[in-house]
Amino acid sequence: MIGKLWKAAQTQLEAHEAHLAELPAGAAASEADAKTLATLARTVRELVALDSAAAGEEGKSEDEPSPAEGLRRVEELRSELARRLVGLAAEHPDMGRAAGAADVRSGAAEDL
Repeated sequence: MIGKLWKAAQTQLEAHEAHLAELPAGAAASEADAKTLATLARTVRELVALDSAAAGEEGKSEDEPSPAEGLRRVEELRSELARRLVGLAAEHPDMGRAAGAADVRSGAAEDL
């Protein structure tokens, strides 16, 4: 189930990134866009916590990754989300001012 949630979060991130890429050149992202990114960041944080909790459970099904594989996947997703957030902040500098998301550019993406 956690794997499905990760896939859903990845799909949502890609959809939002595509939406922001479609904005006209020089157009600022909306406050709703900034809130969506914040929600995605919280979702990833919660999924990391769920992954950690699930790694400690016994009786995992065979299709779930090992703890080492899960940690690797979490780190890859965190890095990818941080990279995308920084890229989006650079592409849309007014977005940070719209909803106080300037923290993304100042390193808050590391909290993911």
